[in-house]
Amino acid sequence: MQSLEMCAGAGGQALGLETAGFDHAALVELEPAACATLRLNRPSWNVIEDDLRSFDVSMNSPSLMHDCEGSGRPSEETDSAQTT
Repeated sequence: MQSLEMCAGAGGQALGLETAGFDHAALVELEPAACATLRLNRPSWNVIEDDLRSFDVSMNSPSLMHDCEGSGRPSEETDSAQTT
């Protein structure tokens, strides 16, 4: 089964999903340092450094088909509840 994780952070939830048997279609994260950590620790994962407010899964790739969506908590800088 494939997962798509948004606000992936440094990958804690993604590791749990991997342990549960999921492969990752992609992990979407805005923070460059978190993306660098993901790429260093799991070079085979598809890490997309992008802002969720503009990310459109249908525009990125048909290979992002997935069975499960996961999401961490957005950082305060991008959390819309913090900017209203």
